[in-house]
Amino acid sequence: MENVVYFIGTITLSYLVGSFPSGLIIGKLYGLDVRMKGSGRTGATNILRTLGWKAALVVTSLDLLKSSLVILAYGYFLDPIWQSLASAGILLGHSWSAFAGLKGGRGVVPAVGIAIVVSPLSAIIGVSIGIVIIAITRYVSLGSLIGTVTACSIVLAGTVLVSQPAPYGILAIYVGSWIVFTHKDNIGRLINGEERKLGKVAE
Repeated sequence: MENVVYFIGTITLSYLVGSFPSGLIIGKLYGLDVRMKGSGRTGATNILRTLGWKAALVVTSLDLLKSSLVILAYGYFLDPIWQSLASAGILLGHSWSAFAGLKGGRGVVPAVGIAIVVSPLSAIIGVSIGIVIIAITRYVSLGSLIGTVTACSIVLAGTVLVSQPAPYGILAIYVGSWIVFTHKDNIGRLINGEERKLGKVAE
């Protein structure tokens, strides 16, 4: 019974924290509802395209903090199983925010925040590769996907080869699958050559 309470509490709390709509709030401060512009997402990429790099930097920082601090707290007080559950809740909340009409971002920045706590090395490598891909192709979505898959593969390999906690391996599969799922429309546009490149202002 105690575990059931922990489970419900963890998912609920992390979902609500993940739901914090930093992009929507910053957009409102600029007098704009970002859900009505560009991709309609409240994540950092749409903020960059609609409001510029300064606003995007603030949103990125807030989204990193909301995920990393929660996972850090769960790791301090509990164990990897609960960290993994909290991570699932955060990504759900970020993409389907209770405070933004069930809209949100694609989850890449919160996923980086999770990785920073769970596996800093995977975060560094994944982000670095993502940045290189974006710099070469100018496709944020492609860099995000490749960087995420790389980071998740490192975490998954660590659970098999280096005896990292098994829940982290499950978490890696979940996070990788979630990011691919939230980018399914981007993947379609990439295949069709219709994806918007970095630097193109949202309409």
